[in-house]
Amino acid sequence: SVVTEFLQKHIDNGELKYHMKDFSFYRDSFHFCAVTREGNLSGTVNVTVRPLVRAAKDLHWPRSTTILIDTHVLDASELAKKTRSIPSFHIIQQPRAGKLIKLHKQSESQLRNNFTQADLEDGSVALEVFDHDEVNPYPNIDGFQFLLRADGVPPGIGAFEFRTVPYLPTHRYNATLLKVSSLNGTTLATSSSSPTVRGEDTMDDYSSSVTWDPNEIARRGNIATSDSVVTGSAATASNDRVLTPAGNN
Repeated sequence: SVVTEFLQKHIDNGELKYHMKDFSFYRDSFHFCAVTREGNLSGTVNVTVRPLVRAAKDLHWPRSTTILIDTHVLDASELAKKTRSIPSFHIIQQPRAGKLIKLHKQSESQLRNNFTQADLEDGSVALEVFDHDEVNPYPNIDGFQFLLRADGVPPGIGAFEFRTVPYLPTHRYNATLLKVSSLNGTTLATSSSSPTVRGEDTMDDYSSSVTWDPNEIARRGNIATSDSVVTGSAATASNDRVLTPAGNN
């Protein structure tokens, strides 16, 4: 039942739960006033739904290349199993120095604003990394932000992050390289390797932060700092946990 008053012991005993009813939003909040002997304290609890997705980390991808985005890179298969649906990724912020493209049998086209888990499994999504700063020998942080949607759960907001580096023909990258622009678009069949997504890999707090800004990251440098992470009293939910009260396990 809905409550408007509760005690600290209810929180300590795990008797208080938050239940999101409207599955069209990824963010919510509620205000509270705590009455104590010392006085009253008021505040706000912010709730953000994070995506149930596995993502490869510590990626260094060469500029002037086209890189395959498949389930070795991004994988929402667990969410697909829990919801018995095909999750879809809706892009809300494109890469700063690249573009997502859709691969076809004989051609490729710029990806509009979304792709699905099925597209990742089919190997029909790729990322074209621009040659925007070839003279810079140091990695630049880039990425894209997305909403992950599935049936019966609210969308989760997350971000996929990678670093761009100069292309070196003799170097083996943790990626599947499809083309190298400096080689006139020559398809590479054996000079790359797929990144490994381990079972415990998930979007970390930094990369799934709703305050993620690739332009701000680029200005700060190459090290992720905690000032871009939602902290304080912001409570974070996960879009797999809301399945429990909904009975969709």
